[in-house]
Amino acid sequence: MKTQVYFAFNTPEVKEINGFLREEMPEDDRIDLADVFLDVFFGKDAEFGKVMFGNVSPIGPISRMGTLLENEFRIWHSIPGHISRWHANSCGTGLIFSVIGSDENVQRYAHQLMPTRVGDAIGYQEAKFPYSHNVVIRNVYECFRMLGEAILFSKGIKSSDHILPINELISFAEKHGKNLKILDSLRRLRHNINYYAYSSTESEANEAIKIAKDNFNFLADKLLEELRKKQYLLTPNF
Repeated sequence: MKTQVYFAFNTPEVKEINGFLREEMPEDDRIDLADVFLDVFFGKDAEFGKVMFGNVSPIGPISRMGTLLENEFRIWHSIPGHISRWHANSCGTGLIFSVIGSDENVQRYAHQLMPTRVGDAIGYQEAKFPYSHNVVIRNVYECFRMLGEAILFSKGIKSSDHILPINELISFAEKHGKNLKILDSLRRLRHNINYYAYSSTESEANEAIKIAKDNFNFLADKLLEELRKKQYLLTPNF
């Protein structure tokens, strides 16, 4: 699998850099070249950085923020909006640098370009990048919000904000013996992350994960049961 390496900017200078990165050269040289220009982006030469990348600048006191997935490693200057097993995306904003290739080669870039290290351990994916707690909280929140949206949709209601689906889910949980008023706190936390640049803590991220593990599948199963009783969904024949 051929490795694709590029900076995600459209200035003439960056287009020239991407041309260099596409040339045939030893992979270590390509990584070193990328490292030099990442240092420029993150402030080692601010004036040159503005010429190369425009007026984009990192958010908050961070060095490099990365996502390492199967066959993909990316570096960001803001939090990606969506992360799946295979791809991290933010609708064209926030991305600085991308590597797509074999899992072995992608991890090689990640090891050398990220300041967070896990020694020589194979389990590099477990490294905690800056702001990773925010990503966890946003993704957990979105799962619960969409579950609330599904309940509303089953009633023929389309929400216009985030408050209604969360309140609907809290009421649904109470009906099934669970007190989940904490979901409104999760909504507020996510709001502060998105709009006020709040940097969440590890304990807050762990709490969000615990809420999801303790409640999400239970609520999803209860919703499926109700929808099948109302014949919105057919029961699988297996």
